[in-house]
Amino acid sequence: MLPNDASFFDPKAEVGVLQRRLPHWDQAGTYAFVTFRLIDSLPQQLIQQLTQERAALLSAAGVDRHAGDLTAALNKLPPREASMLRWKLFIAWDAQLDALVGEC
Repeated sequence: MLPNDASFFDPKAEVGVLQRRLPHWDQAGTYAFVTFRLIDSLPQQLIQQLTQERAALLSAAGVDRHAGDLTAALNKLPPREASMLRWKLFIAWDAQLDALVGEC
């Protein structure tokens, strides 16, 4: 699956749940992940930079980041646009976590 084909979990769509030590949820055509992050895995300065970048992305998409419920605000966008925006928001943070710039 390519990033342009991505969509995120849709609570209204069919979900398969496989019970092992932890439940595994599967939904066709969606990405699934769990992120564990230690408190110092990203330097504070980088977190501030990423937060500013996130605010700029949301603003450019016409999403009010101060609306309280970001999910509700994103749901007002067309599904494809909301999914791509969620992907962009995720990938910026994930790339920095993978770069191992923190103390851990």
